[in-house]
Amino acid sequence: MNNTSKKTSFPWRYVLLTALVVAAVVRMIWVLPRTRWSTEVVHQARTDVPATPVSEPRCVVLISIDTCRADHLGCYGYSRKTSPNIDALAAEGILFNHAVSPVPLTLPSHCSMLTGTTPLYHRVHDNYNYRLSDSNVTLAEVLRDKGFKTGAVVSSFVLDSQFGLNQGFDYYDDFGTRKKINNLRLSNERGAEQVTQLANKWLESQKGNKFFLFLHYFDPHAPYESHKDFPFSSFYIVSLPRDRYDSEIAYADYCVGQVVRKLKELGLYDSTLLIITSDHGEGLGEHSESTHSYFIYHTTQHVPLIMRIPGGPKGVKIQETVGLIDIVPTVCAAMDITEVPYVEGQDLNALIFNNGNSYQSRPVFSETLYPTKFEFSAFLGLTSGPWKYIHSPNPELYNLINDPSETKNILGQETQKLRELQNKLKMNLQNSKGNPADTQDSKTYVSEETMNRLQSLGYLAGQTVDDQIQFEQAGPDPKDYIELSNFMASFPIMLSAGKIDKAKKLCHNLLRKWPHISQLYYSLGQAAGCENDHDSVITYFSMYLEKVNEKTKAQNLKIEPRYEYADAHIKLAKAFELKGRSQQAIEHYIKSQKIYSSLGMQKKADEIEEHLRWYKVTLIRDGDLKVFE
Repeated sequence: MNNTSKKTSFPWRYVLLTALVVAAVVRMIWVLPRTRWSTEVVHQARTDVPATPVSEPRCVVLISIDTCRADHLGCYGYSRKTSPNIDALAAEGILFNHAVSPVPLTLPSHCSMLTGTTPLYHRVHDNYNYRLSDSNVTLAEVLRDKGFKTGAVVSSFVLDSQFGLNQGFDYYDDFGTRKKINNLRLSNERGAEQVTQLANKWLESQKGNKFFLFLHYFDPHAPYESHKDFPFSSFYIVSLPRDRYDSEIAYADYCVGQVVRKLKELGLYDSTLLIITSDHGEGLGEHSESTHSYFIYHTTQHVPLIMRIPGGPKGVKIQETVGLIDIVPTVCAAMDITEVPYVEGQDLNALIFNNGNSYQSRPVFSETLYPTKFEFSAFLGLTSGPWKYIHSPNPELYNLINDPSETKNILGQETQKLRELQNKLKMNLQNSKGNPADTQDSKTYVSEETMNRLQSLGYLAGQTVDDQIQFEQAGPDPKDYIELSNFMASFPIMLSAGKIDKAKKLCHNLLRKWPHISQLYYSLGQAAGCENDHDSVITYFSMYLEKVNEKTKAQNLKIEPRYEYADAHIKLAKAFELKGRSQQAIEHYIKSQKIYSSLGMQKKADEIEEHLRWYKVTLIRDGDLKVFE
């Protein structure tokens, strides 16, 4: 027998494949943006800055780019060219290096931006189930009373006029009369170019007038899309979420440039106070948060704030910690308006015009009550110079100079600073009792249509936050459940996109891990409703209410009325009605009616009462007398 020796060939294929993978990874790491942002707190001596502006502005343009992280703009040190137009404005004006959002949610943050008050005062804590009460005074109202024409163009349904942000605007272009299209998400938001066209058209009609224009660009909000004219790629032709996010920012920046060009074309640029900012940032996977709303790390709280003031300083960076609530008093002072409403923010002109002695540094408050939707504790925070304190059952303290990414909790090393910030937060909560003219006016009834429209934008509608804010935190620490939050952020988008099977599969996976989380049963009930599966609607909403009852009994608590409890009863009532089980349907209609009444939502309670009368008449007509047993 001949032994045939086999020649072993060198594995060139595997070596080449490995080399390509290594090269690709090296390239991806090389081209990933490097953020050179720092929170170094240094007073810059500026002897060339006048004590007051050379000329008083005649017009105000406030541009809010939704979900825009400060550290993704070139003027804040970003290595990608995402913002040439905004960078040019920063070179002609003032850049606040350390501006902080009060809340990582669109509606409440814009309420703060336009009233100069935190959510503790205006009482809008979420995008869902809230509206800005008429008892609050907006910047638009102040300027309109001083003879300004006021206009606004918003790009997302979350700022629709029904939520109260239209107060004081002569012209408020939102979604009330917008034609609906088959894609629910696209019918509830619009791109920056359309917003810009509407804004420029309004500007053309205002020549000769003093005016205030508020512009809202929603494009960097998830889900992100890559724009062919603004491509970014970390890995050859593969587009990562961060790449698409940067493309959205670049697209919005291009449209900002179009507005600036229109102001120059109309001869208005040199007399306009122009402000660029954002309501909040974006997680982009840092701290395991894919989007925003759940945490209050600087990924979502550090926002751009750039002001170009006619006759003001140029190319100046201010390092003090400031907040979105400072915009209203700063604009009023710049326009020489002394009669201003109650504000919690400060006039920044002392910093802008090198008058630092009259500016009082103070901690800036942030909150998110979003985790309380899942019956976890809230996050409350203070940013004070380089220090960032986050209050929760497991509190955190960071030095933003040494650790801008907030990865090293130094709470145990800085006990004195910890106590100082904890005491300041306690005092902040004690002193902020809310708008005394607003009792329940900030709460609003949300129709099923409105709920679906908010969900199409990725907002978790149907579940309310617990806005009884206390220093002593109750409930589990939300940091342990970030996977749940990321799922809940994607869940409404999956439903609106018709990806119901995928949503249900992910929900069941999480239930195997956390069977005690009642909101997962609620979500499965919502998914069943999308499929008109009435048996599953009954199963899952019943299990949701059972879990709520189990938890409250275990903790010897009284079940407080919440909107989602009423909504679950409504869903059950309708499913039982469609299944012909009238007795159970009426029981759940009555329970939901009682909850709505106790929440002060009498309009909804009356609607249920009217439906019940009709339903009973129908049952009597059809000979079903079980309803009276």
